[in-house]
Amino acid sequence: MGKKMIAPKGTRDFLPGSMVIKNRIIKEIEKVYNKYGFNNWDGPAFEYFDTLTVKSGPDIEKEIYYFKDKAGRELALRFELTASISRMIASNPMIKKPVKAYSIGKVWRYEKPQLGRYREFFQADADIFGCSSIAAEVELLQMVRESLDKIGFCDWKIYLNNRKLLNAFVLESGILPEKKAEVFRAMDKIHKIGKEGVKREFLKCGLTEDDFEKLYYLINIEETDNLEMLSEIEKKLKSEEGIEGIKELRDILETWILLEGDDKRISVDFSMVRGLDYYTGPIYEVKIESGPGLGSIASGGRYDGLIEIYGGTPTPAAGISFGIERLIDLVEKDENLRNKFKSSFLDAFIVSYSKDLKKIFELAHKLRKNGVALDFDLLARAPKKQIQIAISKNVPFIIFAGDDEFETGKFNFKNTQTQEQQSMSIDEIISFFDARK
Repeated sequence: MGKKMIAPKGTRDFLPGSMVIKNRIIKEIEKVYNKYGFNNWDGPAFEYFDTLTVKSGPDIEKEIYYFKDKAGRELALRFELTASISRMIASNPMIKKPVKAYSIGKVWRYEKPQLGRYREFFQADADIFGCSSIAAEVELLQMVRESLDKIGFCDWKIYLNNRKLLNAFVLESGILPEKKAEVFRAMDKIHKIGKEGVKREFLKCGLTEDDFEKLYYLINIEETDNLEMLSEIEKKLKSEEGIEGIKELRDILETWILLEGDDKRISVDFSMVRGLDYYTGPIYEVKIESGPGLGSIASGGRYDGLIEIYGGTPTPAAGISFGIERLIDLVEKDENLRNKFKSSFLDAFIVSYSKDLKKIFELAHKLRKNGVALDFDLLARAPKKQIQIAISKNVPFIIFAGDDEFETGKFNFKNTQTQEQQSMSIDEIISFFDARK
């Protein structure tokens, strides 16, 4: 016997039959993307290393899977989808804008594997290019709402901030501009390590306790109403960039309230940073409030300068990305959602009482040819075993086929949920499934 092989650390296997939840999640998100007019795109799994690192930030650079090809070119596996589509938009300046684009594919990051975090995972990315107003953000956040509602989550929440506000906080705290990136990285950890932990991070990067307290004063707002919080923070700010950031958040919130009736599903978080360096405006994260500490399940923001960095004409851009693996983990931990998602993609299962396999193939062929998705036991085991297989596949209907049924042309047709059973011809079975489509 050869050595037992295992999957690489930080990856996961989906055995045949275990892809149902993943496929259903992707299908629901993709249906929403299509409903909002987004077009699918695809690109290479690897890019030139410089393409991925031009504006990602030092923390991300450490996580990139880097390699050289046989010609010595520096390449890397994509760690997200935004860089690839941005490169494509920059290389095709004649494309008509605004562009609504989406892609669902694998990305790779060399991170420490833990709950909800893998080294290989799927992202469902949606981006809008060519829209400078908050209409892009509203559209993306509405897709988040509809996607999560379609999947079945009921306790999700969107958290908002704005990089323009963060820039203003640093400026008005008197912190040197060259320390901004370190400040952002420290502030981004506040929900993990707390106020004192962030203060220690400030001291480590050469800042003072006074620097921290000045910044913390600006972001520490006790108001619970989102619009009141924005009004309070506006009183503390003097910079035009900060005021502009407040206006953008206010416009997003007011439009959200207009559409949804309230702001219970959305909240401002002035300490949220988002790790990538290319963000330039509103940023957002989505979390399941009662989830098992998986972190954000979707995130994104505005990145107006990225297309120009890639050699394209100046193009405003905003995007959102779902982490599919985290959604899978959450569904698998929720019994109601798990059962909902495990419904079969099959219409029926043939349970055969006949030893004539050719007749079963003939029946299956005619039904499949007419659009009925079905399966049967290739090993022709005992009917009792076949019924167990049908139940394990969660099929909604069973077709019982024996020699008598083939003789009369009438087959016992059973609803596995209600247990109701009736005698139907092949044409009647086909018409029944046609009516359900």
